Amino acid sequence: MRKLLSIITALSLLLVVLNSQSVFASENHTIDKMLKENILKERKENEILIQYKQETNNNSSKIQLLSQSDSVETVELNDYVDQKKIINQLEQMEDVQFVEENKKVYVQSTTIISDPYYELQWALDKVAAPEAWEVLTEPGEEVVVGVIDTGVDLQHEDLQGKILQNGYNFIDESEAVYDMNGHGTAVSGVIAASINNDLGIAGVTGKSNVKILPLQAGFSDGSLYLSDIVEAIDYAIEQNVDVLNLSFGSPDFSNIEYNAIQRAVDNGIIVVASAGNNGNSEYMYPASYHNVISVGSIDQYNNLSNFSTYNDKVDIVAPGEEIVTTTKNNQYTYQNGTSFSAPIVSGIIASIISEKQNVTLNEIMPAIQETSVDLGPAGKDEKFGYGLIDFYQLSQKMFPEIEQIIIEQPQVELTVGETLKIQPIILPTEAASNQLFWESSNNEVVTVNEEGVINGVTTGKATISISSADSSVTSFVEVNVVDKELIENETFEPIYNAALDQEWAINFNNSVDATSINNQTVQIIDSSNNQLPLEFSFTNQHKTVKVKSLELYEPNSTYKLVISKDICSQDGKSCLSKPVYQVFHTRE
Repeated sequence: MRKLLSIITALSLLLVVLNSQSVFASENHTIDKMLKENILKERKENEILIQYKQETNNNSSKIQLLSQSDSVETVELNDYVDQKKIINQLEQMEDVQFVEENKKVYVQSTTIISDPYYELQWALDKVAAPEAWEVLTEPGEEVVVGVIDTGVDLQHEDLQGKILQNGYNFIDESEAVYDMNGHGTAVSGVIAASINNDLGIAGVTGKSNVKILPLQAGFSDGSLYLSDIVEAIDYAIEQNVDVLNLSFGSPDFSNIEYNAIQRAVDNGIIVVASAGNNGNSEYMYPASYHNVISVGSIDQYNNLSNFSTYNDKVDIVAPGEEIVTTTKNNQYTYQNGTSFSAPIVSGIIASIISEKQNVTLNEIMPAIQETSVDLGPAGKDEKFGYGLIDFYQLSQKMFPEIEQIIIEQPQVELTVGETLKIQPIILPTEAASNQLFWESSNNEVVTVNEEGVINGVTTGKATISISSADSSVTSFVEVNVVDKELIENETFEPIYNAALDQEWAINFNNSVDATSINNQTVQIIDSSNNQLPLEFSFTNQHKTVKVKSLELYEPNSTYKLVISKDICSQDGKSCLSKPVYQVFHTRE
């Protein structure tokens, strides 16, 4: 993906010769990966990032580049170059908006290896995840959390089926995603480790249909470079992720990183970041950027973790100490850090999106603020933000309990074999409709499925009950199943003195299926049992069929109009139960 080229400033002040690419042995060996990492890191130390003004035509500048992410370009300098001097010169160019060093940031955690037990996951109870799972009972639509981190262990037993295959390794620009640090695997496990699979732990998302898109930008020592972060963000936008988890940080504000995050937000991505592990009030980025949900850490007793960064940018807190999760080499671990508070929040938001769809930052954040457990001074404060996120209360806010089930047609009549979808009105309207439970009092007469579709099995009566999840609200539909009904036709008395070109009108009480009207279903027969050729036309919304003989009738003769029982209504719900006859006599 990267191209090794050169850079020439507009004033021809400097010519930089790039090093040739190194050839590495098989990436199946950790030592080879480590060697490759070291070379790549050395190169990144010499890189600068250039962001052009939006209206700029980049081809007009005399700069050749290594890579491009939207309007951001990466340039490599040699060791002997005065980097600050080059940055100052580039910043003077008319079409350049920002020039920055390719700064390094670090993931934020400490690690202790431990045994895997669900009972050790105190954090799930602390944020009321099990209670929320009772509200969000269905998997919902697939939601993708992009995790920009050190990669992921694709073979981990507790992440099977949870990791998407279109992840990317931005360190060496390949599709070979792995995790030599373990941090990214740990973050992914907090979010989406499989539940009820008899292995390891449960992710905070429970049964929700949440998947991880691994965006490997972190080296084995936990360091990330700004260029890789920006590329990963833009890739996440391209892949239409729903939530972006950023469990890393730096005290340095970056206009380029800020703009990349705002692009993600503008594309509907909810961005969650760890507040920082410095234990002071220093702003950490990306957590302190506008439109980023900054997450601090608490312990089991609701105390702010001694390492958790606190300031007016912190929005919320979540457990961040002794977090049991997955790690590299198919193992499990204890983790500490706001790096593991953030994915709890990311997972909770992803679960809500899976159930509700199209949730925006402006919708979810006020709900989080309103439903969180206030731990500090009343309202928002620098240590706890709005307080401890409460998954259950947030679910109740986003999907309130059903208070009323309105049935507009409480009495329904079906014919045998007929189906009908009952569509109740649920109040409040924000309540989750999939929390309804349907039941028939007699499945031999009427069946009903979980979507509210009833089916008439045989003649009889049955009651359909529609209840809320806790059975506190129930409504009923009375169903009467009958045989296919007769299309009522006009009663024909014998007719005398019919004209020799008489046209007949047959009136039905339902619209007739035109395909069922033909010379087999409607006939005129003379006294010698000969059938006359007929033509048909329809009026009155197909409720009237006009019949005309193509031959004149014989005078002073007797004919019989025969209407077959095979004539049916347009909706197929009813047909004639027996033939109908009409005798007529023509005039002399």
